[in-house]
Amino acid sequence: MPKNHGGKIFLADLKINPIDLKAILLFLSILCIDILYAQEQIQLETQTKAIRNGTLIPEDFVFNQAQINAIGWLYFDAPDNPFCTATVISDRAIITAKHCFFEDNMPNSKIANVSIFGFAIGATPSQPPLKSFSFNLSQINAHPKLDILIIGFEPNTFSIQEIEIMPINPFPLDAGLFNIYKGNSYPIGGFGETYNDTQFGRYFASVQLELISSTSIYVNGKSKMGICGGDSGALLLAPSIDGYMRAIALEFKGDPCCMGVDQLTRIDVAYAWIAEYAGLNPEIPNVDYPENCWGISRFGQCHNQTLITCQNGQYAETDCAARGLVCGQDLVEANCVIPVESCSDLGADGICSLDGSSVSRCVMNQYFVEECGFNQFCDVVEGRARCFDEQRTQLDPSEDDYVPECTSIDDLEQADALQGKMLARSSCQSTHSLYVLSLVILILMMYLKRSHQ
Repeated sequence: MPKNHGGKIFLADLKINPIDLKAILLFLSILCIDILYAQEQIQLETQTKAIRNGTLIPEDFVFNQAQINAIGWLYFDAPDNPFCTATVISDRAIITAKHCFFEDNMPNSKIANVSIFGFAIGATPSQPPLKSFSFNLSQINAHPKLDILIIGFEPNTFSIQEIEIMPINPFPLDAGLFNIYKGNSYPIGGFGETYNDTQFGRYFASVQLELISSTSIYVNGKSKMGICGGDSGALLLAPSIDGYMRAIALEFKGDPCCMGVDQLTRIDVAYAWIAEYAGLNPEIPNVDYPENCWGISRFGQCHNQTLITCQNGQYAETDCAARGLVCGQDLVEANCVIPVESCSDLGADGICSLDGSSVSRCVMNQYFVEECGFNQFCDVVEGRARCFDEQRTQLDPSEDDYVPECTSIDDLEQADALQGKMLARSSCQSTHSLYVLSLVILILMMYLKRSHQ
């Protein structure tokens, strides 16, 4: 029985078996680690919007149409009723975000009364799909902790000519790889409405990789373009250490402005689990690609008008503009190529038409014109042309439910400030929790030492 000191009980008076104390210490350590893990998985608020100011094909990297077709959408009842992005990762499985189906590990309200689910591929849900595949909830496998979900089908379901399976990244993203990826921009594609309300379908954003934590990757659209919760399940694609473009992370939660910081779930930390349910080889493959070329695609890549390749095991750059050429797609690889009409002086950031009714851009030496929607006009912000709403609703930033619309420079500046807060909050919360854990361990270790004396 512990002594009573005027109604107070001191730790030193507690008679705890040292073995029991060690068990308590282990439990507290695991609990705190799990809390850190949970904090990291709920940093950003989920939004219901989609790709903002993106392009119809990925910037800077080479993909064929069958690879792009691997990125499809999930739907309720019929293909023209989409609700999330999903991607083919094996001959029998697609991957998406768990929160597309579950909230707090329970089926969400959206799917409670749905009898038919499906996955479709094609350019847009507003047109008949190239292919569609129905499934039911019994085919769903949700990761116990991470925001990852695998939907399984019969073997060889996706062994069709319209689709080339999107490989996922099995290689651990250690500190060395983070230094390779940090500050570079990579594509992510999803389905949903864009800033232009007359255009729907699959769009790609190019986002800058900012941080890699134990289970997440943080990317930044830099107020030019980006992803939102409506693209839940979309995959971030990057050259892995074997030189192939692989999915390295899965969209989890997004910045309210859709052009700021987004949190994605790392694929590599769940690779063994994914492989089990997707019918993939769980073993990490051997790498035969030169270490000096890690982070560079085997097929080359572009950065503005600079061609980046791996030559003789070394990183190499070629200034295409100095040769009167542009960096773009040349069949199955990136190369310095003769510009198509209108692309000699035009890049992916685009320009506005004289009357402000459309945006013109060139992506990988392909020319695109995007018509602005009703009551929209084209303007250039942060060096990138896009369509804005003519009538802008100004909400009160002091309100709890305030969400910047990102349709004016003021909104974009507010989004920039929010980005910094989110990154600081992620770091600060983890640091604070570690301090608490350290203090608890220190107190218990001091008592353990005293109990042996």
